[in-house]
Amino acid sequence: MAIDLKSAKGRDIALRLVDTADVVAENFRPGVMEKLGLGCATLRERKPALIYALGVGLRPRRPLCDKPGRTCCAGRCSG
Repeated sequence: MAIDLKSAKGRDIALRLVDTADVVAENFRPGVMEKLGLGCATLRERKPALIYALGVGLRPRRPLCDKPGRTCCAGRCSG
């Protein structure tokens, strides 16, 4: 399934899916889901028991934390 989260219709579909979900897992760069209106706080207001799993390549609140974290980036940064 593919959903255009940038469209109003796609966002509505995602929110309806959250209503029936136990877990939401995402691995966007920090802040992307918030910009889409689908951040952890927003989703947990809608469904307080929701588990919001965040996969990140680089640790939050560290240098480069706003950059995408992929295998090639990890190799470059670690030598």
